[in-house]
Amino acid sequence: MTCGIRIVLRQQHGTADGAQRMRGRALPGLQYAEGDGDDERRDGEQGDGEAEGREIQRREIGHACEPEGGQHELHELLDPVRHVIEDISGLPGRSLDGMSELREILGVRHPILLGAFGGLSSISLTAAVSDAGGLGAYGLYGYDGERIRSTAAALREATDRPFALNIWLPMGDEVEPGPQHTVFAQALEPFYEAVGVDVPARPERYLPSLDEQLGAIWDAAPAVLSVVFGVPSAEIVEEAHRRGIRVVGTATTVEEAVALDAAGVDAIIASGSEAAGHRVSFLRPAADSLVGTFALVPQVADAVSVPVIAAGGIADRRGVAAAFALGAQGVQVGTAFLRTTQSAATDAHRAAINQTAAGESVLTRAMSGRLARGARNRAVRAIEASGTIAPFPMQNWLTGKFRAAAGEQNLGELQSLWLGQAAPLARLDDATAVFDELVAGL
Repeated sequence: MTCGIRIVLRQQHGTADGAQRMRGRALPGLQYAEGDGDDERRDGEQGDGEAEGREIQRREIGHACEPEGGQHELHELLDPVRHVIEDISGLPGRSLDGMSELREILGVRHPILLGAFGGLSSISLTAAVSDAGGLGAYGLYGYDGERIRSTAAALREATDRPFALNIWLPMGDEVEPGPQHTVFAQALEPFYEAVGVDVPARPERYLPSLDEQLGAIWDAAPAVLSVVFGVPSAEIVEEAHRRGIRVVGTATTVEEAVALDAAGVDAIIASGSEAAGHRVSFLRPAADSLVGTFALVPQVADAVSVPVIAAGGIADRRGVAAAFALGAQGVQVGTAFLRTTQSAATDAHRAAINQTAAGESVLTRAMSGRLARGARNRAVRAIEASGTIAPFPMQNWLTGKFRAAAGEQNLGELQSLWLGQAAPLARLDDATAVFDELVAGL
């Protein structure tokens, strides 16, 4: 049985989209960071002179325009809002205190976290972020116990700094392999044919059990266990803490953050809807939990007692500075690191990050059965048009068979091209350079 999916693979040449046109605009911070020393000194001298001139001009304007009794009138005008000013004045100090607290909790020099890419994590990228002074992270989606142990061993060989291991918590709606497997597999037959693989037979299971993954994680003893799609049980939190492992949860709404705080996690990632990959909502449907980073972070910071880590739409120093102004004590960055040569992304995936404008990324269930943000390539369009999407994790397992082959062949039109709305700001190819750019915003 097929459901009318037709795949046309075409190579595109020389097409300039909105993101490429935007890329011609200089980013002042990056331009300054990449300039040589002589340019920096000349710019600094010129800037000092301009600043001094503006200051003299302000003083002259102030003396010329200040009316008699102006200070008294100003005080009267400010009296009704003085309490607001006094409340706001303490925010920078509290943010700095929180940053120090988060660094101590995570054991890092800088409160910058690597997004844990399920299926796209790499040893080299995780180690690079940890070695730079942040918290590297490795996504363990679909990993069984043996693979988790070998991955952790490889990470320890690559870095002696703290790192996080990330798992997806079961939500209770995950389907098991059954008779419907064959129906949904046949619906994707054109994709298997396009990459030269057979339609996959029904497996014994789509995912390893949570107990199997946790057993391996306890053996691996990472510095941090991060979780998505739910609240870790009291037993998980207690066991992690007993072993000296910190627990970080992920929230897409204030209500989810409050639930995580009550469960005793050590920090909370507030993931705005701009972020790449899966929307990890768990209290309400993901489509009903789409809150942007600017709205989410300050509300979460006001509602919880633990440090908040902002995620979504952060790709350079400006995003970091904005996150801290909103009350975050750290940031998690995905797409900007995914574009680097150290990530496990294919060249086609990096090209998609480079070419996809902010408004061109989409939220889709086509590739996994759960809502996720990425580029709308031909696979996404064809699967959505067919109207045949298996529930999670069946759809993710089924598409994974042709996506893996497509990755080996660098066929971006048949991969999951996860990327966030800040993709046009992801301009650096090296993970250390990305990290240095982010640190400049602290």
